[in-house]
Amino acid sequence: MKIPAIFAAALIAAGIMNAAPARADIIQTFDASGQFTNGAMLGGTATIDTTKGKVVSVDFTLTKPDKTSFTDIQQTGFSKKYQIYQVFVGSDSNGDVLNLGLLDKSLVGFAGGDFNSVEMPSKTGYVSDLYVPECDYISLEYGKLSPISVPEPMSLALLGTGLIGLGLIRRRRPSK
Repeated sequence: MKIPAIFAAALIAAGIMNAAPARADIIQTFDASGQFTNGAMLGGTATIDTTKGKVVSVDFTLTKPDKTSFTDIQQTGFSKKYQIYQVFVGSDSNGDVLNLGLLDKSLVGFAGGDFNSVEMPSKTGYVSDLYVPECDYISLEYGKLSPISVPEPMSLALLGTGLIGLGLIRRRRPSK
């Protein structure tokens, strides 16, 4: 009977894949959402290396008064003064700056969470904001980063191995 041999081969292949050195950095993408007190909506994504605790890239957009893109990471790090992890992101076109604070001390192991805002201020009362040169600061009413779920590579490898096994079994069966 060939089925046990194919099953054993699939287990060995899964074991070899599992024994391969793990990737050192875990890069995760998060959906950003929120609203400012002037009604502008925050959207887009942030990519964070949760092993090193570093913001790799951002692609935020703001609607109102015009759609504005923010991709220029200017500064990141924990602020002892405000007790938040701050991310300063500049716009691509007009000099606006997003100052977003996360209610965490570090991004190592970060799994998503709220921005400090009017609804969720930091322990010091500090609130994330948007700096617009023409009209000063606009506070963030509410906002958060939510993880985007991506299937694990090992799960996909196991599924692929099973499909290959099924294909081999079907191919070797004599037709009636």
